Amino acid sequence: MSYFLYIFCRSQSPINRQEITEFIEEGVYFDEDPRYEPPAQFGENQGDNWDSFKLYYQDDKKPVTFYRNAQDESLRYEIEEAVDEVEVSGKASQEQSLIRHLEACQQLITVEIDRSDLIEDAWDSINNLERHLAKEYGGVIYAPDDGFYDNNLRLILSLQR
Repeated sequence: MSYFLYIFCRSQSPINRQEITEFIEEGVYFDEDPRYEPPAQFGENQGDNWDSFKLYYQDDKKPVTFYRNAQDESLRYEIEEAVDEVEVSGKASQEQSLIRHLEACQQLITVEIDRSDLIEDAWDSINNLERHLAKEYGGVIYAPDDGFYDNNLRLILSLQR
């Protein structure tokens, strides 16, 4: 079952696909070299001109899919949804800085995973990548039904009911 993690970034500097793939590969998280769809060597869907790609880290596991939205209608929609979650938590008055941060976001990286199928090394790579992107691009991490996290993966706001 798909689960989505969101990294809401305030920075206007584009997050390029190569940065994500190099971070994963340099971290040596997997026994075998991961492969990507579309493949990394193709010119389109590269650099900061990409909207999604898949990471295959083990043949018998579901891939991890990365999506990027920047200054578009779907980014605005996701920001509104995240702000709604803060407001529904009943803690919006204490979390105005979180709401302002979300509303100022310029781009969003979404990571689609299957939590029941993900191996520990894949979790490690995703957690470290989330932390890296949040630090580099002024991000806040949102894990639906769980909470919002800062760039050190420290809980800002719990959504567990």
